Amino acid sequence: MNISSTLESTDKQIAAIVTAQKALHIEKGSKLEGTMKKKSLTQSSSASSPDQAKKRVKSADDSDQEAELIQDNQDLCQSDAQIQTLLTQQNEMKSSFQSISSAMTKMFEMLTGTSVSSSLGEDDEVADIFDLA
Repeated sequence: MNISSTLESTDKQIAAIVTAQKALHIEKGSKLEGTMKKKSLTQSSSASSPDQAKKRVKSADDSDQEAELIQDNQDLCQSDAQIQTLLTQQNEMKSSFQSISSAMTKMFEMLTGTSVSSSLGEDDEVADIFDLA
């Protein structure tokens, strides 16, 4: 069916996105960790030299990088939440599709007189909806 192939295709697309998200988490997490360690080492070493002004500039650059990494991390978290919402919606669609498919199969079986009629008891009556005469 077209719906099931669409659901299968979106499953694959979401899996690819989740894989990419995980890779980004690892990459951004390690960069953020490295920046935090670098910052703590810079703050703990108290050198009073003429290079201190350069260190302050580097520290400002590090702060900008850190802020950017934090923003990237927040963006990733928001993206994760959106992906989770998509997964939930897709699971609801799958469930709905399965219910509709099952109902249509039962209706088809009832109309064609296949397996549903075999479950009727001996005393059950079935109206012949095709007998108009």
